[in-house]
Amino acid sequence: MYRLLGALFCGILWVTTGLGYFSEPDTFAYFLLSTFTTTIASAYTVQLCAALMAAEKQTVPLFILVSLFVAFFSGYPLLLSQMHPWWRWAAQSSYFRWSVQGLFKNQFTDHQEMDGVGILQLYSFNTHDKWTCHNFVIAIALAIGAAQLPILFLRARRGSGAEAC
Repeated sequence: MYRLLGALFCGILWVTTGLGYFSEPDTFAYFLLSTFTTTIASAYTVQLCAALMAAEKQTVPLFILVSLFVAFFSGYPLLLSQMHPWWRWAAQSSYFRWSVQGLFKNQFTDHQEMDGVGILQLYSFNTHDKWTCHNFVIAIALAIGAAQLPILFLRARRGSGAEAC
């Protein structure tokens, strides 16, 4: 019970601090929403890795490899403009890329104190608005979640068939 109250207190403190830090509450609200959906997509990725592997010791290395793949092709460590055309599919399917692009658009659009246009052009993040990027994150998360269902269904059928014998 104390852990739940402590987590609730820290969450309230984090949100109120963030609202005070950002000059525009909708900018912080988008940040919260974006980090939440990226967390959901990451959780679905872990679940998919666990569904694909037979043992826990196999799941962890697979998740590390998938996470490195998703982060590497996000357009942040390797610029989209410098990416070989054949690897563009990896950037398009990376939920982390769309999350980072949405956060960049959220931070660097319509702010007069910094050159947001130059930053967005450098990273090639000037193609979609932040809400389109957010919708891509949701769509990819749902696709990852849906990919688990046939795997779990086949495992359940295989497990029930073994018990019947």
